[in-house]
Amino acid sequence: EALTSIASFYRDVLMMRAGAAEGVSNLDLLDELDHWAVADEIPDSSLLRAVDRCLEARIALTRNANQTLTIEAALLELSMIVPSPRRVASKP
Repeated sequence: EALTSIASFYRDVLMMRAGAAEGVSNLDLLDELDHWAVADEIPDSSLLRAVDRCLEARIALTRNANQTLTIEAALLELSMIVPSPRRVASKP
């Protein structure tokens, strides 16, 4: 379920970038989604690859892959594919 949640977050970022905020499923994360959506250091292709990686891991788990190893490998790869965007402190 965690992989599905992560994939939906990245999908929602892409939706926000496309101007389709009405299609966002993680409404409780709108501020974070907006922050990610304007982060130009993360290309759309990386977000798409991250969604694919989550789905690949889920499929592997249905085929009896080692659960801990599969999730750890997916999370490690996600951290390299889509590093958290930098936050710029707002001026008072």
